[in-house]
Amino acid sequence: MHNFFFKVVPPVIPKTVSDDSTRLVIAGIDVTPDNILDWLLQGQDVTLLVSSTSAEQEQGLSDVPYLASTTGMLFVFDDPDDYGFWMKDMDFPLDIIWLDQGFRIVHIEHDLSPLTYPKVFLPGSPAKYVIEVNAGFADLFSLKIGEAMQMQQK
Repeated sequence: MHNFFFKVVPPVIPKTVSDDSTRLVIAGIDVTPDNILDWLLQGQDVTLLVSSTSAEQEQGLSDVPYLASTTGMLFVFDDPDDYGFWMKDMDFPLDIIWLDQGFRIVHIEHDLSPLTYPKVFLPGSPAKYVIEVNAGFADLFSLKIGEAMQMQQK
């Protein structure tokens, strides 16, 4: 079993609901302790919002105005496959990291500009998880193909 350590501090403005309470919404997803993970990477806490439904995955980070430097989105799929991603309605560039079911990096796309839309980026081998982070993140942390990401839900 792989251990993974994640911590999430969402980069979004809270929305007020009708009962005057405040809730945090990122990319249309209500942020709860169940869908936030902490990823400890080289001593740095990286907050990941988990996207697991098809609606959440379709939305992704589209129309999100910015992403804090220590945050990202983790897409969790039911089965490993060659999942394609594009930069539709993105406001900032991303690195996209595909992981296999053992949480090993199988592919990285660096510094994808929103201007690449409608091009679809594919990993070339099956992935079960995909992480979207700010452009430059993979280089900053020297992430490499074949490297295992050890994570654990908080």
